[in-house]
Amino acid sequence: MLAQGGGVVKRVLGLFWVYFLLESQIDINTFVLISIAIAII
Repeated sequence: MLAQGGGVVKRVLGLFWVYFLLESQIDINTFVLISIAIAII
């Protein structure tokens, strides 16, 4: 259950992250922090 749910969550977070990055043009530090957070999840 966790494995299947985790895959869906990571995919949704990944899509949201790409949209967020393109829309806001944030700095590299925030990019690294959010990438690490997604990797941990």
